[in-house]
Amino acid sequence: MIAALALVVGLALPAVQDPLPGTVRGTIRSAGDGTPLAGATAAMWAADAVRPAHTDSTGSYLLRAVPPGRRVIRAWRPDHEPLEVEVEVPAGGEVMLDLSLRPRVIPLAGIRVRAEALPGASGGGEADGTPAPSAALQVTGMKSLESTPGIAELGLGGDPRGTPGQAPPDPSGVLYVRGSAAELKLVLLDGAPVYTPFHLGGVLESFEAEALGAARLYLGGAPARYGGGLAYVLDLSTRPGRGEGVRSTGSLDLLSTRITAEGAVAGRVRYLLAGRALHQWGFAPLAGDPLPYGYGDAVARVDVELGRESALSLTGFHNREAARLDTLPAGRDRVEWG
Repeated sequence: MIAALALVVGLALPAVQDPLPGTVRGTIRSAGDGTPLAGATAAMWAADAVRPAHTDSTGSYLLRAVPPGRRVIRAWRPDHEPLEVEVEVPAGGEVMLDLSLRPRVIPLAGIRVRAEALPGASGGGEADGTPAPSAALQVTGMKSLESTPGIAELGLGGDPRGTPGQAPPDPSGVLYVRGSAAELKLVLLDGAPVYTPFHLGGVLESFEAEALGAARLYLGGAPARYGGGLAYVLDLSTRPGRGEGVRSTGSLDLLSTRITAEGAVAGRVRYLLAGRALHQWGFAPLAGDPLPYGYGDAVARVDVELGRESALSLTGFHNREAARLDTLPAGRDRVEWG
């Protein structure tokens, strides 16, 4: 009796078990030109809907665990019309279903833009009257990349090597900025001659671009006020600080840090401060040894309004450079200049 009952139950189990689910796969393309639609969505549209599938770069999709029977498959993408297709999914089987969606235009609401001039704005410059940087400023960066470490020929006080029959000038009367090749014959910062501004390490740019406002490059035929006979003159000018409020920017990476601050005092005095330096915070942990080179510089400019058409401008520049030499004894292997 028990054996007969077990046989009846065993024969009835397949009838009450759920049928095996099927799969639906295929591609979704644009009906306009037939290109595959990446990022489109395909899903079974029903109360017991399965998890939707998204197409890959080839427009292919795959719906798993789809209950057998008549099912509605819906496909859509925001820039195409949605499409619904009814298919018969066999138990445990697979249906190949390729779909084409019609493109559609998505209307966007209009955008209204209104701009108001800030106090003190003037035409041709920035909102606070600061003139826009000259396109010639790009020359500085390009020349820095082309240059190799060296020492330029001219500086404040004349040629430091001296001229035939004359002693060299006092080194304390020369402003040095170590760096690029001798082709940089003369570089001026706000009218003061500096030695090639590309420093020895080459890790940073020649000058802090945030502090510069204009640049003039002469390749032959330089005006007489530059000394005459020079084939290469790069005349750099810093910009005045912006007068609207106080502004500051900064950045920090694995090797260097930068900071710029500018603003106005009492409405008649503008200032601009810019500085940068190399640090050990990122290099030493990664390399297991301190960075063998150090560099830092700072530029400061103050503009004082004396009258409606007159002003006094003061510019200061300072730099310091250091290198560790393996040829020197320990404890005395660091040399500095600036």
